[in-house]
Amino acid sequence: MSKYEVAQVMGEPGQAKGSNINKQGKIHEVWEYSFENPLTGAGKVYRFTFVDDRLIKWGK
Repeated sequence: MSKYEVAQVMGEPGQAKGSNINKQGKIHEVWEYSFENPLTGAGKVYRFTFVDDRLIKWGK
């Protein structure tokens, strides 16, 4: 998925961590989404990692 497609499904991220360029010239960027359980108050953070605008990894 592209960043645009993720934003269409998840909305805009709560945080977009800085991007950097690796030795191969590829741009790495991390988006974070935070969710809180309204009953328990427990929160979870999910991170989505993109390389050159393509989602390569996501999870807690």
